[in-house]
Amino acid sequence: LPMHADDLIYALKKLGWSQVALARSLAVDTCTINNVIHGRTKSRRLASYIASQIDMTAEEIWPQIYRSEDRTTKATGEIYMSP
Repeated sequence: LPMHADDLIYALKKLGWSQVALARSLAVDTCTINNVIHGRTKSRRLASYIASQIDMTAEEIWPQIYRSEDRTTKATGEIYMSP
C-alpha cells in the first residue's frame, strides 16, 4: 500500500524535516517537494531522497509511481528486472 502524503509529512516532521528544509537541501522549490510528496510530480531523485530520510524507498512509499522493474541501469540503459 502506498503511504498517504499526510503520514509521510508527519514522519518527516518527527525527524525534524520540513518541506522547506527538504527543498533547500535539494535546491528545488517547496512546491516541487509538495508535489512529489503528494504524487503529482514524478522525480525519482527527489522521491528517493525524501524516502531515504525515513529509511524507506521511493517504491515503498509510491509503488504506483516508482516500481523497481522500471529502473534502468546507467551504464547500459537496459531495463532492470527484479528477480
